[in-house]
Amino acid sequence: EFDIGWAPELEGEFEGVERDLDVTAVDPATAGRNAELCRIGAEALGAANRPLPRAAGRVACCGTCPMGCALDAKRAMHVSELPRAAAAGARIVAGARVTRVLVEGGRAAGVEACAAAGAGVAGAGQDAAGAAGAGPDAAGAAGAGADAAGAAGARPGAEARAAGVEAGAGAAGAPFRVDARAVVLAAGALGTPELLLRQGIAGRSGHLGRHLRVQPACWVGARHPGEAVRGWDGVMQSWGVGEWADRGLFLEATFSPLPFGAHWMPGAGPAFAERVERYGEMAVVGVHLADRSEGRVRVRGGQLRVAYRLTRDDAATLAFGIARAAAIHFASGAGEVYPQVAGAGILRPGEERGIEERRVRPAELRLEAFHPMGTARMGDEPSGSVVGPDGEVHDVPGLFVADASVLPTALGANPMLTIMAVARHTARGLAERLAY
Repeated sequence: EFDIGWAPELEGEFEGVERDLDVTAVDPATAGRNAELCRIGAEALGAANRPLPRAAGRVACCGTCPMGCALDAKRAMHVSELPRAAAAGARIVAGARVTRVLVEGGRAAGVEACAAAGAGVAGAGQDAAGAAGAGPDAAGAAGAGADAAGAAGARPGAEARAAGVEAGAGAAGAPFRVDARAVVLAAGALGTPELLLRQGIAGRSGHLGRHLRVQPACWVGARHPGEAVRGWDGVMQSWGVGEWADRGLFLEATFSPLPFGAHWMPGAGPAFAERVERYGEMAVVGVHLADRSEGRVRVRGGQLRVAYRLTRDDAATLAFGIARAAAIHFASGAGEVYPQVAGAGILRPGEERGIEERRVRPAELRLEAFHPMGTARMGDEPSGSVVGPDGEVHDVPGLFVADASVLPTALGANPMLTIMAVARHTARGLAERLAY
């Protein structure tokens, strides 16, 4: 539909990303009891399951990933891509916010940004930053409302035209500009369209900010009376169940520390307090959907506005997934399940079919979402997309997008590796263009 001819070639990019991030399947021996219960339940149902790959090597510790990794075991950008970029000669301007893409003669010519208090410059070498492997003279912009990572050729002052980065030493809010032969935006599916919409560029097709997909998800907890599940021991996201991938569903054993997970449990007063006290008996399966529902990013009244409407079909699929998660829990010995469906109450063994059979309305689902994508989608036809297959914005030559916003549809898995693989493909093509 979108004619991305090089998509089959991404296998090599995936291999490179997985190698660089030390992506490794979770070791069942250290995954934890929450993972084991998911496996036991899935196998009892005959559902395909496997340990999940994670960008953390074989480290398993405390299950507190949502609050940040104190060990830096997770291969986040500050311990992976940014050090590699700096070693390759990139200069990184931290604590700066990009406010505008400079367009001169119909082409992207750089960015304008503002330095924040304590802003500084890291790295040295060529005037390249932003997209890995983008080559000389590429300015990387993190976009509106986000830190600008990688400004090439910057110096304080509106009229500055320099080859080396000298920004970051000025007062907070001090403007500077970055001149470059190419600009790469990587502010994500919210920040990238926000920056472009504020400026009024890249919107000729009418698709900018539209087609927001979020992979809606649901936490399905279960209590195993008298059993020390201790889901915080081992790996937080540990075991996957892919049996229902043809419906766009992917289930995984995950666990939320008490501050993040207690509010999902039912009850009030003493009943709620008793469940919190027995949080160590809790097992959790997350239900995720590759959604067909869409949302939209706008700028209204000077503020970013995000709207999203879940369709009845997607709500029904999520209800099916919740019922399957409950079945996994019961097959592993759980005594009660908390389905996150308004009016459903607490499920006992054998009651999960009631969730699947009722006509669940979107507003009855208690959901969350972590993976926005699609708001500057990629495609060969300029009338139906924002960027071309090479990542370049159809309307603005020299302006590239390399983040989740270019994905034209929702994915049936965590999109992190796909985002990075597509970004690397875009960067490689840009490097080749800038070499001439």
